[in-house]
Amino acid sequence: MSLLAYSEYRALEFQWLSSIPAKWQAKRIRHLLLDGADGIKIGPFGSQLTSDMLVNEGLKVYGQENVIANDFTKGSRFITAKV
Repeated sequence: MSLLAYSEYRALEFQWLSSIPAKWQAKRIRHLLLDGADGIKIGPFGSQLTSDMLVNEGLKVYGQENVIANDFTKGSRFITAKV
């Protein structure tokens, strides 16, 4: 009896996920979510930051992953000073 649920798998280059079923697609979650007011917002309790406000550099946005890991070097989300 095989322990694999699918007959064919393909390799991925993610440290946390090495393979997926061959017919599946790997996509970033942000490409599957709604934009604007209907989408997921960063921060607890419905923060007003949306993904379209994020930029490549500026003021760093910290999240729960920083607090949980006690590591404020993690993450790459930034906003401008004019948000």
